Amino acid sequence: MERKFHTQLLQKEYFSIQELHNELKKNVPEEKDFGKAIGYEGSLNYCISQIKSALVYPGGLPILLKGEAGSGKTYLMKLIHEYCINNSLLKDIRKIQRVKLNQLPLDKQCERLEELLNALTGGILYLENIAMCSEQLQERLAEYITNAARKKENVRLVMGTDEKSYPQISKKLLFNIPVICDIPSLAERNEDERKAFVIMFFKDEQERLDKTIYLSENLMHKLMNYQFEHNIAELKQTITLICANAYAQQHTDDTLEVFLYNLPARMQGAISMEKKDAMLLRLDVIQLDSAADKILEMWKNLLESYRYVISSGKGFDAFLDSGKKTLKYYYDILIFQESFSDERLGPMEKIVMEMISNIHNIYNVNFPVNCAYVISRMMIAQHNHNSKIQVWDREHREEVQKIYNLMVENMPDINYLTEILSKQIQMNTSMELLQLNKVFIMINIHSYNQKLKIMDTAGVILCHGYTTASSIADTVNTILQVQLFEAIDMPIGSSINDVIQKLSLFIKENSHYKNIILMVDTGALEDLGQVIDGTVNLGIINNVSTILALNIAEKMLAGEKMQDILEGACKENQCKYIIFSHTKKEKAIIFASDAGKNIAEKLTRLFKDSLPKPIPLEMVAYDYEALYKNGCEDIIFEKYNVELLIKTLNLKIPGIKSATLEEIINFNNIDVVNEVLASHLSAEEIEEFNQALLKNFSLQSVLENLTILNAKKLLEHVNDATTLLQQMLKRKFLSKTIIGINMHICFLIERLVTKTPIETYEGIDEFIQNHQNFIRIVKESFCTLLGHYNVEIPVNEIAYLYEYICSDYEMSEEDKKCQRS
Repeated sequence: MERKFHTQLLQKEYFSIQELHNELKKNVPEEKDFGKAIGYEGSLNYCISQIKSALVYPGGLPILLKGEAGSGKTYLMKLIHEYCINNSLLKDIRKIQRVKLNQLPLDKQCERLEELLNALTGGILYLENIAMCSEQLQERLAEYITNAARKKENVRLVMGTDEKSYPQISKKLLFNIPVICDIPSLAERNEDERKAFVIMFFKDEQERLDKTIYLSENLMHKLMNYQFEHNIAELKQTITLICANAYAQQHTDDTLEVFLYNLPARMQGAISMEKKDAMLLRLDVIQLDSAADKILEMWKNLLESYRYVISSGKGFDAFLDSGKKTLKYYYDILIFQESFSDERLGPMEKIVMEMISNIHNIYNVNFPVNCAYVISRMMIAQHNHNSKIQVWDREHREEVQKIYNLMVENMPDINYLTEILSKQIQMNTSMELLQLNKVFIMINIHSYNQKLKIMDTAGVILCHGYTTASSIADTVNTILQVQLFEAIDMPIGSSINDVIQKLSLFIKENSHYKNIILMVDTGALEDLGQVIDGTVNLGIINNVSTILALNIAEKMLAGEKMQDILEGACKENQCKYIIFSHTKKEKAIIFASDAGKNIAEKLTRLFKDSLPKPIPLEMVAYDYEALYKNGCEDIIFEKYNVELLIKTLNLKIPGIKSATLEEIINFNNIDVVNEVLASHLSAEEIEEFNQALLKNFSLQSVLENLTILNAKKLLEHVNDATTLLQQMLKRKFLSKTIIGINMHICFLIERLVTKTPIETYEGIDEFIQNHQNFIRIVKESFCTLLGHYNVEIPVNEIAYLYEYICSDYEMSEEDKKCQRS
């Protein structure tokens, strides 16, 4: 009976059949349809939610299951059928068929498809290996799906394909499949799910052989981590062969012991056989790693403590004492839990230990002996059991945030250290700690450092330029091995309001500081103290330099008061107030892009990379909006002798020699660029530059270097949208306009995907009133593109696109009237 129900009974005698039935029911939960799938709440969670949405949709939506061979597509199809039955979604539950039409001759595939579509109305048709079917069949399927939307009753279509064949599916068919489910491979499943598969397949063999299986712990661990080419299907086949090998070698009646040496010969060479099978586990009592449940138990205890403190009116100290008791229990679980083995633990612990050691050396902060191990164990548990922990965190996010805020409010110094440790861990492991994990660390630090006091004075370096302040701060912090200075860089053209905003944000995020020493590069910034929030003491010293910053840093480390630090620094360093107002202008090439300054900086790098040698010309990436607004009156023309402006099509500044990015990509007007370089490069070097420019400034190369999205795929979608836009506007754009529009749209899509759209446009209300038709045409022509990236285009972006199109040709009055209506 224990073998039959895969459990271990707690007692040998029962008073009634009902009592036995209740025990079995408690240990063997009832599951139906998708609940049977391993990973239902984990790696398959999103996939199954998509499938359910498609199935309950009136008439059903087509589904494509995409995954490696043996990853579970056919099993999911069985669960789809069961779900439809359980939810009364099928008119006739017998109408279901799974076929491989690709195995038929090409001329028979469409004929068989028609037969199935007619026979299975109101049922389900599962087409395996759809990518390997003929193109004619795929086109017919696309047509059927399109027409099915107008019918009350049709066939629910589920298709399957593997990763390698997926690109062979016709674009027309893919366009008509709204639900595409990516099924993870066995290697992509988390540890618990892989273990569950191993246990399930051994239980199948146990029931088939009618023997109680005792399983080698080492064998189970190896099967969980072996790279099976055919995924779950191959794992199942391997376990059957392992049991067959063991069965042939043993002759006991009731038990079957399975060891590493029972592995198939092909795997014994790939797996280390050095470890002995010291421990055998009865299959029916093997459980998944309970660390996630223990973590949740600890979190629940913390949450209950918080609720009790709030409801009873007790103070923060009561919560902290309760938290320390909970922490002790948590330590015991993670440190002394038996049979835990994970090859990631050692390297992870080493990384965390190094981070903790750095904080200890810099801030003289003590941590528990096993703290690095516990944090590492906690992170691995969080990673392995992502679903349980993340679901709980989402469900209690508001209360968790309140707990964290309570800790931050009462222990700002410790929170500061915790944030440093958290950022360093994330930087070195790419794993982000959750809020309650940070609470865990904060309670740890408090337990071992009850009289902890962090420096109450911070240093901030503020300089004009893109990296000046950062360079000085990094140099001083590196030399002293202490994070003393933060940097605020002021790009040319930044306003005083930008500086105030950045400095105010720093003060808000570091409210535990009482004093801030602000080092500036010009006397014009000395009045900042009058407009900055008065919650901190602000000391300002000018003429910042690396030597001055080092001198001040040493005094800060010595614990001197802020006034003594500033007075001593002024006496010990010779500071001069000198302004050179008649400096000779440097020659420069300016780069500006309506896609943003970041893009302009990347264009500058591409241009520099095309030069055969360094030349005495400054390459400056500059703010497009400033140039567009100020024109030739902009401050950049006072600072530099601008030899050339490389810009986008709709930026026009009279009297400035310029070339558009579109012209460079088309290699038109390149003589303007060559004329500027002629005084610095020979004819041979200019020819070499032109060749490199052709390579680096091709449209695809530019996009690959300037966007985070897949340039080739993005261009395909954008070209389609641009073509449709021309058709709807009944106008053919010039080639340079098309290139410019394509780039503009590519950058637009990236801004929308990264949630940084253009939010303001001067005269937007007037634009909306006068160009309703143009707005409608853009939205319709971009519908497929926006749907692919799951974004919406704001009217502000449409206004910029209209301005861009208008900049290359003069529209007739009839055209403009048409676009207003």
